[in-house]
Amino acid sequence: MNKREFFARILNIVSEETEIPASCILSGDKTREVVDARHMLANVLYENGFYPSQIAAMTGKTKRAITYAITNFGDRIRCEKILRSNYENIRKSLGN
Repeated sequence: MNKREFFARILNIVSEETEIPASCILSGDKTREVVDARHMLANVLYENGFYPSQIAAMTGKTKRAITYAITNFGDRIRCEKILRSNYENIRKSLGN
């Protein structure tokens, strides 16, 4: 599976788990739920070997924004139980 296909697969999994359309996750929407989903996407991709610059190119975000999302994701899941639950479900579906 190439990187584009893997990216699409993870995006779809995050979209299904969070019930947020993929188009919203990749948009500039700044509502908390969408931002959480976007950060989750970035973190899962990073855990699976993508570099922040690659994630930025695929999501249309800046490398700085992706690095911020990855760096601060731990704090987000510590504070939000539903986010942590969604994240664990995504990791289980990927076999991580």
